Amino acid sequence: MELIKEYMQEYGLNRCLSVLGVAKSTYYYQLKRDKPLSKYEHLRATIIKIIDENPAYGYRRIKHELLGLGIVLNHKPLRKLLKAW
Repeated sequence: MELIKEYMQEYGLNRCLSVLGVAKSTYYYQLKRDKPLSKYEHLRATIIKIIDENPAYGYRRIKHELLGLGIVLNHKPLRKLLKAW
């Protein structure tokens, strides 16, 4: 994705995608797919702090710690965030 963004201004999106053999729909799908995690970026430091203090904690205990801090977060996005980070 970064490679396409780097050369897109100079060569255009269609040419970059055809050289890499990537469909335009795939490119836009990947752009859209990456955004949901950025929605929770503000929680990253808090979650990392919890993990550093308690390295054995799983997503259930981390969720409980977040609730103690007043942060309500469903377990589904929390698990995705932990897997991605």
